[in-house]
Amino acid sequence: MIDSIILTVMFMSILIIASDFGVTGYDAVILTAVIVLLWEPLLVSITGGTIGHHLIGLKVVSTTTGKNINILASMLRFITKMVLGNLSIAFIFITRYHQAIHDGLVRSVVILKHPETKPDYEVLSARQVEFSGYSYPPVWRRSLMMVLYNIALIFLIGTATGFLLPAECLIYSNCTTWQNIMLTAWQSLWMVGVVAIIILCWKGRVFGCRRKFIKGNQDEN
Repeated sequence: MIDSIILTVMFMSILIIASDFGVTGYDAVILTAVIVLLWEPLLVSITGGTIGHHLIGLKVVSTTTGKNINILASMLRFITKMVLGNLSIAFIFITRYHQAIHDGLVRSVVILKHPETKPDYEVLSARQVEFSGYSYPPVWRRSLMMVLYNIALIFLIGTATGFLLPAECLIYSNCTTWQNIMLTAWQSLWMVGVVAIIILCWKGRVFGCRRKFIKGNQDEN
C-alpha cells in the first residue's frame, strides 16, 4: 500500500515536471512509464527492497546467496507481480517459505531485517506443505485443477452477475448505489474464492487432485 501511494504520487509528479520542460502527450507518458517501471527493480536490486519494505522492516534477498537479487531478476519479479496481481500474492498461503509466485520465480524471499524486534506472530517459520503418510498429485495436475476451478468460478460469478444486474450497469457503468455494492461483493467473493481454490488444490483437498492416504501410516494429520 505504501509503495502504491508512492508510485501514484511519482507518476503524477513526473507528468507535471515533464510538461514544465515541454514534454507532453505520448512522450510524457512513455517517459513516466519507463521511470516508474525501473523504480522498484532498481531499489530492490541495489538496496534490497522498496521504500515500503524498508519502512516496515523487510528485505528481499536471494534464496541461494542470501544477498540482494540482481537487476534482471528484480525486473522479472516486478513484471510478474504486476501481471498476476493478487493471484501471485495468494501463493504466500501455500508455499513453504511464504513466497508469492513472483518471488518463487526468481528464487527470492521476503525476510525480516530484525526479527528479534517483531512479535512472534510476525516471525513466520517454514511451512510444512506436504505431510508424510500421503501421496500427493504431481504439481502440474494440481496447477491444472487450479486453472479449471477458477474458470468454473468465473463462469458461475459472471452468470450470476448477468442475471442479477441490468445491462445499463454492467455495460455502461450506470449503476445505483446498491448495484455498486453488489458488484463489490461479487469481486470480493471472487478474490476469496481464488485464494481458497489455490490453497485447497495445492494441499490436495479437492476433487481432481485429492491426496491419498498411504495405508499403514500412523500420521493422519
